[in-house]
Amino acid sequence: IYNLLYHKFQGKCHLCMLGVSLSIDHNHTTNKVRGLLCFNWNTGLGHLKDNIKFIEQAIFYLNNNIKNNDRIVYNRHKLYLYEKIFNKYNKCIICGIDKKLCIDHDHKDGFIRGILCPNCNSGLGKFKDSIDLLQSAINYLKEND
Repeated sequence: IYNLLYHKFQGKCHLCMLGVSLSIDHNHTTNKVRGLLCFNWNTGLGHLKDNIKFIEQAIFYLNNNIKNNDRIVYNRHKLYLYEKIFNKYNKCIICGIDKKLCIDHDHKDGFIRGILCPNCNSGLGKFKDSIDLLQSAINYLKEND
């Protein structure tokens, strides 16, 4: 099936159109094959559980993260960070899990955005914190499930 998909999509990821580290993507509930995806897209969808609601929540989260004078720079005053952030949020802002939480920060400006579980944090990273890429993931899931 890999060769068929490879030829169908001309050796490129179904979403980003790059031909790097391609894997067969499938629906984990139905096992239906959806297409070929590069490593980042495939693992990004996996970290976000192929869940459109989680991806929509990730978009909302990126659009509405902390943007006030109380913003805190990541890696400074760790104890203060943990007390202030973990007292404000007690579960992942995207999926709602309340275990093994970590502080999420914007890699561009270094400011903390909130608290995420490791999967949602990694999922955002795989999509480069891009709202456009996350929206493309939603479209892909809707078209192929």
